[in-house]
Amino acid sequence: MILVTHDMHLLGLVADRLWLVSQGTVAPYDGDLESYRKLLLSGKSPRPEANAA
Repeated sequence: MILVTHDMHLLGLVADRLWLVSQGTVAPYDGDLESYRKLLLSGKSPRPEANAA
């Protein structure tokens, strides 16, 4: 199942894996929701790892 939402509370309750969709690619995100939130708040653009499989 794929869930697309901006509700961090809901994500925290139901997500066991995070995938980063960015710049035409999809890759697993190794961090947790809190690290992703910090990344977004830092102003940096989330980017999948080039060698992620």
